Amino acid sequence: MARQKARVQWLKLGDSNTSYFHACLKNMIAQNQIRNLVTADRDILQNKDSIEAANIEFYKQLLGSSARQLPCVRHEVMQMGNVLSRQQQLKLIKPVTRSEIEAVLNETDDQKAPRIDGYNTLFFKKTWNVIGDDITEAVMGFFQSTDMFQSVNYTYVTLIPKHEPGFRYHPKCAKMKNVQLSFVDDLLLFSRGDVQSVQLLVDYFTLFSQASGLNANLLKSSIYFGGVSNNVQKQILDLLGINKGELPIRYLGVPLNSKRLSVIQCQPLIDKMIGKITSWTLRLLSYASRVQLIKSVLFSIQLYWSQLFLLPKKIIVLIERICRTFLWTGNVEVSKKALLAWDKLCLSKTAGGLNLLNIHLWNKAAMCKLLWNLSKKKYIL
Repeated sequence: MARQKARVQWLKLGDSNTSYFHACLKNMIAQNQIRNLVTADRDILQNKDSIEAANIEFYKQLLGSSARQLPCVRHEVMQMGNVLSRQQQLKLIKPVTRSEIEAVLNETDDQKAPRIDGYNTLFFKKTWNVIGDDITEAVMGFFQSTDMFQSVNYTYVTLIPKHEPGFRYHPKCAKMKNVQLSFVDDLLLFSRGDVQSVQLLVDYFTLFSQASGLNANLLKSSIYFGGVSNNVQKQILDLLGINKGELPIRYLGVPLNSKRLSVIQCQPLIDKMIGKITSWTLRLLSYASRVQLIKSVLFSIQLYWSQLFLLPKKIIVLIERICRTFLWTGNVEVSKKALLAWDKLCLSKTAGGLNLLNIHLWNKAAMCKLLWNLSKKKYIL
């Protein structure tokens, strides 16, 4: 009886910005707390400070630590390739002016975001008269003292010589002579699947680690083979001492694949959407709340995939069916209770629809935008 009354009260007050809504929110936050923690030694921690210390220690071991000593950088490596002339060197150490800083900002694309807070360049351009002096002083202070905020200085550039006799490029990377791809703190290295090429790649990466103090975490690293014999695979695995991974792999929540996505590979997307609406509390939402949930939550889940891949038509139909069924029934079970066709719901409100997203058209538009950026904005690669 109490549970039924709570449902009735939620139907009346849950969708509104009332004290009852905020009380439910506070109760949910109170439940999402770590009150005890079991360590690897099977010890149960209940004190807040001990739980915090255990978490910090766990991630320290997971992420590793910085090197205590750094050997000198090899000058013969630094001299390989193009070298700056004396005139170019003097130009680089010339003091930076305020006009140069503002000019660089104006030349930057409006949609670029310099990380940390997520504000794009357009925000800084529009508010330059307010925050311009502070940003200029911070930039000029960096060039004068070489001190940078730790939250800003977190992108690493890995340099590996590409002209080593005996090294053979990966077949897909030979044309561009590319051996690496990096994103945030992840690094992908490529080479031909032979012992000599892998050995050279490891040697130069070891030199980089010794000079910079940035060491790879072998427990979080994997190696992937394609068209390599089992005998050679074993030799390379013994050389590296890391785990062998299996393709296809998932990176940043999506599968990495050189071919068109299959329906099976998109199953995690479907499972995630279904997981969002299987809670019994969502069945008590009104129609207006379900529409808002579809727009803000369910569509945002598939938007990430739609901007990266051309989704299979069967997956698009399945996503629309999930959203349509949830809108009219509040669950994911197949139903024919739809009061209006899905195409009509995707129309604007002035045309009699609910302004829902047409996933098929949006997916095509996102792919066209991606191809346009690859062809016209090569600096983003």
